[in-house]
Amino acid sequence: MINNAAVMNTPEERTKDNYELQFATNHLAHFLLFYLLKDLLLEGSTPDFHSRVVNISSIGHRASPIRFDDVHFEKGGYNGWVACK
Repeated sequence: MINNAAVMNTPEERTKDNYELQFATNHLAHFLLFYLLKDLLLEGSTPDFHSRVVNISSIGHRASPIRFDDVHFEKGGYNGWVACK
């Protein structure tokens, strides 16, 4: 399974659960997909062929540190380039 960051620099938008859209798409959605497929991945794993999960992103993370205290950009202004990290 390969999870690839999918969106970047979108206008400020929220999911129906009030998560910042880029965070929800690029991180929470990948986790949910893995969680839903976890049993199948483990079932399909053999001693000769191990199931793997690979997460891919860009070098965009270098532009800004993770804002652990405000991942949904509720404090201050929204910046789509910073939010996509």
